[in-house]
Amino acid sequence: MGFRDKSTILLKKYIGFKFDFFFMKHFVLKTIALFFLIIAAQANISAQSELSVEISNDSILIGNNFAIRFKMENINGDFQAPKFEDMEVLSGPNVSSSFSSINGAVSNSKTFSYILRPLKEGQFTIDPGFVDHEGKELFTDPQVIFVHPNPENIQQDNTFKDGNSFFFSVPFDMPAMPKPKEKKKVRPKLKRI
Repeated sequence: MGFRDKSTILLKKYIGFKFDFFFMKHFVLKTIALFFLIIAAQANISAQSELSVEISNDSILIGNNFAIRFKMENINGDFQAPKFEDMEVLSGPNVSSSFSSINGAVSNSKTFSYILRPLKEGQFTIDPGFVDHEGKELFTDPQVIFVHPNPENIQQDNTFKDGNSFFFSVPFDMPAMPKPKEKKKVRPKLKRI
């Protein structure tokens, strides 16, 4: 084998190595790009925007309160509450927010809650709340409240029953914690030498 044959074999090995490296480099880059594209699509699908409303009770006795909350999920925008006609606003807007990122899927929510007291008996419609989100206006459904007479002045518990209230009470008395026993100090014995 002459010098020329050895150099040709080495050149073929070098070109083959370069070709394999070039092919693998592009394959890896395409695979990584596809992976990130799938993650971005999944995050976009799971982050659906929603505006909802919930009331604690739609039928109450006059003189009692009820709670209403508007929840914005994955919405960036300023919430516009409806005018609560024939209602006294006792508390609100009380705002709570949450943010989560799980396996790359990011979601956030913001809740506006109010405590209202009807001023008279009858049927009332609470107008929709709305928010401008990315050029689209999102609206809640209108809510109908029935307010009945209360001749015996009965007090109702019209709070949400899902445990998402900031103020809560424990329905039973907690037992007192036992006091820890005091340890006796032990003095080491000394030996005389």
